[in-house]
Amino acid sequence: MELGTNPHYENRIEHLWAYPQVVSAIMMSLSHGSNGVADAVGPWAAVYQTYQTGEVGFKSAAPVWILAFSPTRGYAMELGAAIKVLLASRLGLPMSATQTITGAVLGVSLMNLDLGATNWR
Repeated sequence: MELGTNPHYENRIEHLWAYPQVVSAIMMSLSHGSNGVADAVGPWAAVYQTYQTGEVGFKSAAPVWILAFSPTRGYAMELGAAIKVLLASRLGLPMSATQTITGAVLGVSLMNLDLGATNWR
């Protein structure tokens, strides 16, 4: 093989690897979400523990029901960002999922028609 050339693989081999790629995409999506759950659940768990005990602690256990909690605004943010990223991918446009969800958070927050609804820090 010459330097700078890409190898050509047989189509039937490539098609076989389409199924494992779907599985790896699902795993990547799951891992991305599970990594971000702590960021979202941590403050909720701390507030819940403070509410239950009346004390502010350094560690708090998150009840299982908090992990399944999905507020309407969070749903709107995630759905809007997902549609935008999928559409950009379909059109072949490069797009940052992180910047997209950040814009969605800001957009949903500003729908309150109050700049104070956004935590600018």
